[in-house]
Amino acid sequence: MIGLAAAAALSAVLYAAAVPPWSIDVLAPVALVPLLLALRGRRPAAALGLGVGFGLAFAVATAWWLPAMVEHFFAVSALRAALGSTAIYLFSAGLPFGLFAVGAARLLGGRRGLAYIGIPALWVTAELMRAGVFTGLPWELLGHALHRRVALIQVVDLTGVYGLSFLCVLTALAAAEVLRPFGPGGRRSGFTALAAAAVLWTGVADYGEWRLSHLATPERSMPVALVQANQAPARQPSRLRRTETLLAYARLTRSRLAGRRPELIVWPENTASFYLDREPAALAPLRQLTNETGGVLLVGGPRRDESTGTLHNSAYAVGDAGVLGTYDKMRLVPFAEYAPFALGALSGPTATFAPGAGSRTVPHPRGPLGVLICYEILYPDVAADLVRHGARLLVNISNDAWADGAGPTAALQMLSMAVFRAVETRRWVVRAATTGISASIAPTGRVGPVLGAGAADVLPVDVYPRDGLTVYVRVGDVFAGSCVLAALAALVATLVPRART
Repeated sequence: MIGLAAAAALSAVLYAAAVPPWSIDVLAPVALVPLLLALRGRRPAAALGLGVGFGLAFAVATAWWLPAMVEHFFAVSALRAALGSTAIYLFSAGLPFGLFAVGAARLLGGRRGLAYIGIPALWVTAELMRAGVFTGLPWELLGHALHRRVALIQVVDLTGVYGLSFLCVLTALAAAEVLRPFGPGGRRSGFTALAAAAVLWTGVADYGEWRLSHLATPERSMPVALVQANQAPARQPSRLRRTETLLAYARLTRSRLAGRRPELIVWPENTASFYLDREPAALAPLRQLTNETGGVLLVGGPRRDESTGTLHNSAYAVGDAGVLGTYDKMRLVPFAEYAPFALGALSGPTATFAPGAGSRTVPHPRGPLGVLICYEILYPDVAADLVRHGARLLVNISNDAWADGAGPTAALQMLSMAVFRAVETRRWVVRAATTGISASIAPTGRVGPVLGAGAADVLPVDVYPRDGLTVYVRVGDVFAGSCVLAALAALVATLVPRART
């Protein structure tokens, strides 16, 4: 049993090494080989244990910075932070991968054809669970590891990231069959499956090259300035402290623009800790800044809805005439921004926000902006819905300072997942973070320029607002949904006895 646990742990380490900060992405298609080998012949209880152990090991190896962040944000003891983080690891990775392992072990004990269809589809089903169960946390899905492979990731405008995850698991299953075949003629079947996987990877790469060659760039660029002051604005109890942060961003913006006149200036989440639509004194310096530059300032701050009395984590678009429009964050961080299931006693000091009523773009002279606040960038459905509502540019404002104890690890991981929102929607994505990483991402998924973690500067970028809807934006996760059906069909088929000849 120790050897089986070691195999599951090895898969977890390989998977974690494939994603940032290591980004050894060639490991992604083979990371699951040890786990699949260990699952063969296992009973459901043993398979469940292996899968849960694999999920927990992967979560710890990838998001090892989480306990320190929980301890810092919630001001709790290290023990409580560790217990809370373990619960997050369990729900976001342990349980979904445990259920995957039970199903995979069953399929490995049946007909080979069912395994080759069902196991990759079952993995996608587990990733959908990670994205949707409880509040959903699709952090570093397997396909995300390929974020730097520009030709390969173009397929996500059809399948989402799940298409790449499916191919990775299919490849791993074929490799495992070559190493230890199950059933007569297994090794030959494994080589055949590896060849089929190679053909599919080639087809995906060819599609990517074709899409890259046919992706037209609009003629007129839009200059944008991303401001990163390297100051953590969260928990500012005094008005003086909040005013100092606001003015610090204004000074940095003026000093670094050096005569440039961007059409859009982006400040991170929480930088204006005022009700800008109700406090003229706080709004005045922002209006003056936009008057000097001639652009629109997008800035994060709280907003109180007068009609309902609810408080929102919001983004304001500010022009020289005042507030032009707002967006209210829809996907809130559980316990940090709201109390799920009325568990207020477990929540943090800012867990008083209500989610936005729906997708709402922010006006801009060059076309509507789709704003994603902080970890909303993880959710493809949020970005796609904003694009369906007319967004020509996606803007991600974030306060990542809570994870600064991990160095740039969390920020690098967030950026790697943001790449997929650009390709899925074929929109430019610009990202402004309090302490980094701020960057622009082209609709091809290419990243750059970048302002690294810990820098205090203004990053000028040129973007090209775009129109049109991709297949993925139109139909959503149809591919992933078909995988759920395929996985269920394969599992049901294992219950049907084989016909005797």
